[in-house]
Amino acid sequence: MSVARPICLLLGFILGAPGPGLSATPAPAVAGEFVVPVAATGDIAAQARSWRIEDFHSDVRVLATGAVEVSERIRVRFDGSFNGIYRTIPIEYRDTRNFNVTLRLDVTAVEDGSGAPLRYELSRERHYRKIKIWVPGAENASRTVVIRYRAENALLHFSEDELEWDELYWNVTGDEWPVPIEASSVRVQLPGEVTGIRARAFTGRYGSTETGADVSVSESARTIEARSREGLGIHEGLTLVVAWDARAAAGGEYVVHRPGAVEQALEFLRSNWPLAIPALVFFFMYRIWSKNGKDPEKRPVAAQYEPPERMTPFEVGVLVDNRPDMRDVTSTLVDLAVRGWLVIEQVENEKLFGLVKDRDYAFELQKPISAAGELKPHERELLHALFGGGSDMRVEASDLANSFYEDLPAIKSAVFDQLVEDGYYRRRPDRVQGAWIGAGIFGGGGLAVLGIAAASNWGMSVLTVILAAALSALTIIGFGLLMPARTVKGARTQEAILGFEEFLDRVESDRFRRMISGPEMFERFLPYAMALGVEKKWAAAFADIYREPPNWYRGPGYATFRPSLLVADLGSMSSATASAMTTAPRSVGSSGMSGGGGFSGGGFGGGGGGAF
Repeated sequence: MSVARPICLLLGFILGAPGPGLSATPAPAVAGEFVVPVAATGDIAAQARSWRIEDFHSDVRVLATGAVEVSERIRVRFDGSFNGIYRTIPIEYRDTRNFNVTLRLDVTAVEDGSGAPLRYELSRERHYRKIKIWVPGAENASRTVVIRYRAENALLHFSEDELEWDELYWNVTGDEWPVPIEASSVRVQLPGEVTGIRARAFTGRYGSTETGADVSVSESARTIEARSREGLGIHEGLTLVVAWDARAAAGGEYVVHRPGAVEQALEFLRSNWPLAIPALVFFFMYRIWSKNGKDPEKRPVAAQYEPPERMTPFEVGVLVDNRPDMRDVTSTLVDLAVRGWLVIEQVENEKLFGLVKDRDYAFELQKPISAAGELKPHERELLHALFGGGSDMRVEASDLANSFYEDLPAIKSAVFDQLVEDGYYRRRPDRVQGAWIGAGIFGGGGLAVLGIAAASNWGMSVLTVILAAALSALTIIGFGLLMPARTVKGARTQEAILGFEEFLDRVESDRFRRMISGPEMFERFLPYAMALGVEKKWAAAFADIYREPPNWYRGPGYATFRPSLLVADLGSMSSATASAMTTAPRSVGSSGMSGGGGFSGGGFGGGGGGAF
């Protein structure tokens, strides 16, 4: 039975009953690189063009409704001939819980320095709103562009003990400009009833805590001004954090509107369905899962002394639990190192004049990337993600932050395709799960629309419909996550993997210890032990056998080498590398005025731009 058939049956069943809706939230993405081109015409030698930002000033007005009006005045110096500039502003963020936050942004005007309108185009590029602006006379001259826009959902609201405050955490210039900003400033106007104003400013690259700006607060005028003391370098920005008391007086009303609990709940629970439906959905989903989602009957696990033939650690890690974890990715790095493709090196970078040392890990390519054809697709994807076309032979884990996460889907997709091709699954588990998750969301939406329309006719409260709809959607999604089924070959191979894991985990026992053939066995099976999470037990069994550090790992000088020390170092490498590989830019929701404090580029707004 195909995935499509049960989904169609389920949707047919669901759309026959009423209820409110659920909506999907798009995931944030990352902007592309900005390029300053070089012009060449016919036989004339190419002449370099350049541009820079002479001044960036932003006027920000916070309205009592909670909206924010922004006017950016950008003076650009063009050396050479240009058509104009573009401005990119993030509109999708992640909060501290990794949920999506959407900044509703409307561009109201684009003008030159004298107030004359300029031609512009709006587009959406991943999680950015792009404003492409044509600037007349952009040739060997300075030109001013004024961008006016209105942003909703740009304020943060906090409550701690009996204190309540609102906050504007505004990334004024953005830290994604490929050119310097010679002068930057911002002026914020708050509503007339605001009290208890506090402000901080940060400059530098994303994450910087440098307070390289002068800040002045006028309590009477409810204005805050900040100006960078020095120019901003490439990919440096100015960020201003302004906080104020949420209420003008104790027990009074909020000065700036903040969504209440009911308002937030209603927005989140806008769609739902009758309580009778979740039970029916559960029964229906259970029958589908029993027929199409269950693995073949499992047999007792017997110890295995080798991994399944021709399976990589990544494939072993995925097949055992249907998930491509970061542990599977980092174990593949170790496997490639053992096989001569990489050298892993622990490096220490000095900070604060040598007082602090920051540990990092470097990966050096040992073979030409052109020879990667002998590897499996997911291994090739991993090497290409690390080293590109092979021009860079060395990369540090910290360099992967904010970029490598975009390559992870292709790597994981390749391993799923390989497992299907080799007959371990009939269909890719991620697509099966994705289809059922989509069915849950879409079916919940259908129930929501019909349920709200018919709730009064049924004599039911809207709240009951809401609760029932949520339970039904969760039921569909929950069973959908369990739906991927292995083939008979896949189930038997999983049994072999579990048997191999038992050997790796219990190798110190008398029963298994005699199967150890020599020190080379430690390296060969180490990546599999890491993928299965039993590397410490595996290392302990070789304490008296594996006595020399490997040539594929350059770590600290060991006074006395032990396999357990190597495994500990590799564990630190895996954690640091996995963290860097999954780091995406931007997060919002934390206060910039309390707790751990703020940093440059941490709020709403920001982005960058370029010239064309």
